Amino acid sequence: MATIDNPQLIAQEKKILADINEVESELELNQLNFKRAEQLVTDNLVSSSELDRLRILVSRAQARIASLKAELEGNLSRQSFLDIRAPFAGYIVAKRLEVGDLASADAWQKERYFFEIANTIRLRLNIRVPQIEIRNIAVGDEVLANFTGYQNLSVKGHITRLSRAVDEQSGTMLVEAEIDNSDYNLPAGLRGAVSLKLSAGSKINKVWKAPLSAISYHNGHDAVVGVINGEIKFHKIDIVSKTKNSVLLRGDLNDVSKVVLNPNALLIEDS
Repeated sequence: MATIDNPQLIAQEKKILADINEVESELELNQLNFKRAEQLVTDNLVSSSELDRLRILVSRAQARIASLKAELEGNLSRQSFLDIRAPFAGYIVAKRLEVGDLASADAWQKERYFFEIANTIRLRLNIRVPQIEIRNIAVGDEVLANFTGYQNLSVKGHITRLSRAVDEQSGTMLVEAEIDNSDYNLPAGLRGAVSLKLSAGSKINKVWKAPLSAISYHNGHDAVVGVINGEIKFHKIDIVSKTKNSVLLRGDLNDVSKVVLNPNALLIEDS
């Protein structure tokens, strides 16, 4: 994805390699001197203390080589971080780094990033399910997703996770589902609608969304004023959840072409 240039690390590697070559030559010389001393010590031509000194020089050289090789391994490990690789296959959907930019570990905080990658082989759907319908859904239930701009495309998936927490403001619970995108190559971040195909014995009613100003009160119950074939009728509803500007509701509204906003309290149904 990207390579960070760090000439100091490259120079350090060259110096370590040169030091290793130097100490290896020193070790070879010390080993030769030690072998000669071993042969001469039996003839009392070399003292035991001299033999011990040469043995220590060999050990020091070996230890120094081991230390330098460990230092080289650490250097090469740090160099591997200069090549930024994706942890999984996908697409770069956002980047905050251009060729020539200065990248500093101190300047880049946890919430900042070089690249944002999306794995689009499988897409996760975030679905807001009304509180009143939560009991009717379960992990494994089938979903059918339709996306804005792809009206002729319906993609099947399955619920993978229930958040188990209801949002206080919207009165909905976040439900996650996954779809196999390998055959569709859809981009991430699409908006759309989801239909739930529930397990056997489950039943879920259609939920409608309307402006908050469409809600009225009729015959002791919440209602909306709908227009069917040009006639105005009150329709009994059950409110699922409310937000600041809209409401989710259930009711027999399949034949309603539009609803009346801010209906007058003295409004009379068409007979």
